[in-house]
Amino acid sequence: MKKTRFYGGSDFDCEITIEITERNSFKRLGITGVILKGGEETGWGQIREKVKDIIPARLYQIWRRWHLNDMRAGTFVQEEILRQAKDKGVDVSTYEKACDYLHEFDVLVDDGHKYGSAWLKEELSQDVIDYLSVL
Repeated sequence: MKKTRFYGGSDFDCEITIEITERNSFKRLGITGVILKGGEETGWGQIREKVKDIIPARLYQIWRRWHLNDMRAGTFVQEEILRQAKDKGVDVSTYEKACDYLHEFDVLVDDGHKYGSAWLKEELSQDVIDYLSVL
């Protein structure tokens, strides 16, 4: 499934491309965007923070949570701790800072996986697939 959606704002518009590809029964989500001002492209790629006020809140949440769900540096527990840290304003923007933070919670190694040692896959939830299919 691949679709493009347009959203208009007061200062700029955006075009969001949503793609779910499947390989060996695994569904991978990729979302990218383009910012348009006066018909000119002024930004592109991972622009979700710049467009979060003009796209549906659920789409923003899915983009933030599920984009490239086959490239997770950590387990669900590790990723969730880091998501909560970011929401609280804790700087975990580098690998070293993320590792130090996870170490504080004794989950630098979780279920035998050291954070960042391999890419992990996380299955898309059915509610995400359903939402995106009717968007």
